[in-house]
Amino acid sequence: MLDFSGIDKNKIDRRNIRIDVGLGIDAPHTAHWLMTHKDAFIIAVEPNPDNLLSLSDGRDTPKEPFSYLKTKNNSIMQSGKEIKKYNPEDLFLVQGAIDDVGLKPRKQTFYCTDDINTGCSSLLKPTDKLPAKLKKEIEVDTYSLEYILDNLGLQDLGLIQFVKTDTQGKDFEVIKSLGKYLEKVVLLKCEWSVGDYYENPTDANDFFHFMVANHFKIPSINAINETDVYFVNMRYALKLPFIDFNMPEID
Repeated sequence: MLDFSGIDKNKIDRRNIRIDVGLGIDAPHTAHWLMTHKDAFIIAVEPNPDNLLSLSDGRDTPKEPFSYLKTKNNSIMQSGKEIKKYNPEDLFLVQGAIDDVGLKPRKQTFYCTDDINTGCSSLLKPTDKLPAKLKKEIEVDTYSLEYILDNLGLQDLGLIQFVKTDTQGKDFEVIKSLGKYLEKVVLLKCEWSVGDYYENPTDANDFFHFMVANHFKIPSINAINETDVYFVNMRYALKLPFIDFNMPEID
């Protein structure tokens, strides 16, 4: 279970809270945020132990020129070289999964996929149509985001600037797990469709209707593709700076 005792809740910078659910082996969003936002406090979530080991050690030099993490050194890496140190107090790494489980964490089966793409691991069982094959089943601690935010003492938080989810068919449940904090989220990036690669994935129509009912909107045609979608909280839309949703990563 999560240990919150090492967190000095009084030192959490509440101006720029960001949440990254599903880090994979690189955590490029978290690395980008740590590199470009000096005031960010990031809650970063990854259940797959193989991915967590890769994040700790820093993986072999990727061909892509994006930034990634090497957490054992508090390093932001690029092309095999350290480009910046980050303050470990700015990152709360959750070794577990997120689901809409309310305020009582519980164990669930987690399906780890093989080295073709460990990022395809999920709380949902993969079908035989997924190119990455099932490597093993493990038990993981599962939390709601509301539970984590509560235990970080953020009940009176004003805004959550960004939530990114990539959980292979469970993104709707991840978003619902925000509970009372959902209305405080300014911007979300979610994986809304996984096709027929998993058993019983999120229903896209239910997802969209839920978001609209909670005052979120897809801001432009460029903010959605076959797998991912951005939602803007219309409560704060007028406060947002210009965002180019054609960008592979945004602030």
